[in-house]
Amino acid sequence: MQEEERKNIGELMDKVEGKVSELKYDATFSFPNIFIMEDIVRDETKMCKFLSRLLNAEYNPEYGAQMIVSFLTDVMHFDKETIGDEKSWTSLREYMIPNGKRIDIVLVNWDRGLFIPIEAKIDAQDRTNQCKDYLEYAKTKYYFDGLKLGYLTLFGEMPSDKSCSRQDGGDIIPITWEGIGKWLNEFIDGNDDNNFKFCVSQFCNAIKMFTAYEKEVAVMKSIIKNKNDYESAVFINAHLNEVKAYKMKDFFAKVEKSIADRLKDETIIDEIELWGGYSKAIDNYYGRRRNYPGLTYLVKKEHLQTKYSNVLGDDLGLAIRIEVDENLFIGLCCPYIKEERESSKISVAPQNKEELIKIFDLKNGGKHGDPKWWWLNWKHVMVDGATLNFRYDGEKEKSAIYKLFENEKKCVERTVDLFFDSFFKPLKEKFIK
Repeated sequence: MQEEERKNIGELMDKVEGKVSELKYDATFSFPNIFIMEDIVRDETKMCKFLSRLLNAEYNPEYGAQMIVSFLTDVMHFDKETIGDEKSWTSLREYMIPNGKRIDIVLVNWDRGLFIPIEAKIDAQDRTNQCKDYLEYAKTKYYFDGLKLGYLTLFGEMPSDKSCSRQDGGDIIPITWEGIGKWLNEFIDGNDDNNFKFCVSQFCNAIKMFTAYEKEVAVMKSIIKNKNDYESAVFINAHLNEVKAYKMKDFFAKVEKSIADRLKDETIIDEIELWGGYSKAIDNYYGRRRNYPGLTYLVKKEHLQTKYSNVLGDDLGLAIRIEVDENLFIGLCCPYIKEERESSKISVAPQNKEELIKIFDLKNGGKHGDPKWWWLNWKHVMVDGATLNFRYDGEKEKSAIYKLFENEKKCVERTVDLFFDSFFKPLKEKFIK
């Protein structure tokens, strides 16, 4: 590795690790991503360099060799007896072989004569006999039983026939960036070194963004070049909001049924329909009108202890409402009739709203509502550490629609559990007769 390159990567690692000393440590690692700030996240060459450095005992003396052994056995699936222990393992970057070609990354143990080449391909094209030459060099000079070449791509493709012959295919192991991100997360799980854990977690988040971006580029290229793909994209775009509305309606219907099943023996709470019900509101939500789909469950004030029902005045009682603005949340609110309107026209908050916020505190760790509106207390529905956002279509971790495709049952269960554990149970225990 050239001295200038060593210096540049060293400065990057220092910047990543420096964030821990500059900012208070937070176990959620919710810091600005240094790989984005340094414009590295979309640069495959720099991403490869950083991976090589993590797997280098010189740059990463505490964990480099350990990571190499884990990478070879857990990602490339080499036999553990062949790889042996951590002693003398390191990585090399841009290793030149006699014909002038350079291997992107080599994992090497000179003491044991183990030489494992890795070629990384994202946008670059295969060169003639590239992987074939790398394999022949490794087998001729550092042969061992089970020697294979790693081929790192976005989607786990194999090299083209231009790069190697079909008979060499059995000596090539496809590796994906997504797989590397998963392996790194597993590697740092349980590690107590906050600096190291922070650094690797930032790299993992960068990998997520890097792979998502490259997948988008691949899809765009396909749409641009293929008429059938373009026609499919036009059709999907025209009907996408209908699909989202269907998924949200199905989700609300299952939440409604689950809550009804658990409330079947309760006489103090009833579901009420506001603003025409959630189905109509969902159609408008993904249309041109701004609506807030939801389910509302009312505890009439006659069911409350007298000292609490008296403070509600003209209010109907207390309601637990499941609602979507952008994120799905559940809250306690005070439905209020103004000028003898029907419950379906409930709109404004009572005058003594600030007093009610203090009185009806469920102690559930939620947030207090704005005194101008009817919310007393509310909490977001969280699934796998993220809110369920019905507007967002970007990263899968933040999109409710993605999560409904992946595990709708879990989303329903988290919502219903929050309804009962954080709202209905404490309301019933503290304020009901």
